[in-house]
Formats: sequence, C-alpha cells, structure tokens
Amino acid sequence: MKTRSSSYTASLNHKAQKGVVHPSTNRAIVTESAGAPLKSWRANVSAKAAEEFTDGPYSGAVMVSLVFHLRRPKGHYGTGRNALKLKPSAKKRHTQTPDIDKLTRAVLDALTDSAIIDDSQVFDLQVLKKWSGRDEPQGCWIRVREVGADS
Repeated sequence: MKTRSSSYTASLNHKAQKGVVHPSTNRAIVTESAGAPLKSWRANVSAKAAEEFTDGPYSGAVMVSLVFHLRRPKGHYGTGRNALKLKPSAKKRHTQTPDIDKLTRAVLDALTDSAIIDDSQVFDLQVLKKWSGRDEPQGCWIRVREVGADS
C-alpha cells in the first residue's frame, strides 16, 4: 500500500462559515458570513497546499489532522506588571467561537483541488482547537496523509 504524507502551517485570520437548514428540503445550506476575508484565507490555505503538494492532489483515501492555534482574548491576562501572566479565571481549553466544525469545514474546502480531490476522501479526521501563546501567531497546522487508493 502506497502512503504519502505532507504537513504545513497556514496563518489564521478568518471568520467561519454559517449554516442553516432549508425548512422544506431539510438540507444544510452553507453561507459565508465573512465574505472577502474568508475567501482570502481559503486562498492562502489553498496556495500553501499547492506549494506542499507539488505532485498534485491526493486521489486515495486520506487522514487529516488539524490543530488550530487561536489567540487568547486580552481579558485572559492580567494588567500592569501581570500583563504577561494568565489570570486564574482564564479558560484552559478553547470552548468558544469560532466553532471547531466551521473551522474544519473552511480548511477542507480550501484543501479541495490543491491537496485532495474532494473532501469525501477523508475517512479519518482529527481536530484540536487550542490557545496560542501571547506572542505566538494564530494558525492551523495541517497534516494530510494518503493511505492508498480505496478498493
């Protein structure tokens, strides 16, 4: 079985997508709540993927791992001489917006045609959303691993 893998980090500066359910068809309709910023961010992720996947997109079954590093709000830090220290009340885990599923959908959409042919190829998906350090950039570490043609 042929196995290929690539990983990279894309900067993160976007707003997630919104979804609604159509009342008569009961199907999801995805809308872009951020318009141009989301499109620009997707183009960045896609361009970085194209740099990594020089042999073209993977065509077999793939495993995808994503780690989103998101900036903490200023309110999580103290003031004055404690400006670099986290307050005891600061959340340890990122359990607020943006939603992990919307972030994931935006990345998978961006990877389509550059890293993978279609997001239906993904059979294993691991996603983590965590706080970045105070001076660390926001970003998404992306790993795509092809485990061979599905037969």
